[in-house]
Amino acid sequence: MNRRLYSLALLVGLPTLSSVGGDVIEAPRATPWASRCQILCANLVTAIRERPDTLEMRLEDALVINESCAPEIITAAMDAVRAKPALVQKILETAIKMVPSRTTMMMEVVHSYVPASEIRPAIIEEIRTAIVEDAPPLQEEIRRAELPTTAVSTPIEEIRRAEVVR
Repeated sequence: MNRRLYSLALLVGLPTLSSVGGDVIEAPRATPWASRCQILCANLVTAIRERPDTLEMRLEDALVINESCAPEIITAAMDAVRAKPALVQKILETAIKMVPSRTTMMMEVVHSYVPASEIRPAIIEEIRTAIVEDAPPLQEEIRRAELPTTAVSTPIEEIRRAEVVR
């Protein structure tokens, strides 16, 4: 392979052929970046959903580990309990007990909480074929209005009215 093309392929990150065996060398794939708060919140949600009885202990641990992530931690805990009012009250009391300096911020988080969207099961629609029995065709009678021959206005009784005759 030409040295210039090989260098360009390495810079761009394209797979290249090695000169010895002809094997394809792939560039390492990047993993999505997650902040410490995101990792902590994901672990908290998993732990609370696995064992809901350890809610307070897990929340205390998360707040001690990273106090600056308190809003995200509270929101994640509320998502984990699906915003049940009694559990939200317990979450708020525990958070205020652990981090009393951020009480106002925690109250704002609880009041501005919007639940995460849940994926709802797909609605199964039942499609039925309409069955219409054979019936004789309907006969229609059309009556037309007559135009007046005089200038005197007379009320017109019917205008193009279809009546079903059986």
